[in-house]
Amino acid sequence: MQELLAFDAVAKHKSFTRAASFLCITVSGVCKQISALTAFVGWLKKLLAKAILDMEALKVIIKAKP
Repeated sequence: MQELLAFDAVAKHKSFTRAASFLCITVSGVCKQISALTAFVGWLKKLLAKAILDMEALKVIIKAKP
């Protein structure tokens, strides 16, 4: 949740420095939170891609059944 708050603050203030000031944390802290959010989104993207591929494979298997 903190990661999303940091992202929102950076977007609203258009600056990591101003976002850090608004959140009462260091710029490094904001960077770490944005980095963690980026990693999570990347993981989620891979998970969803795998789920889509699994669904497509399942459709092929179902169609192949006699």
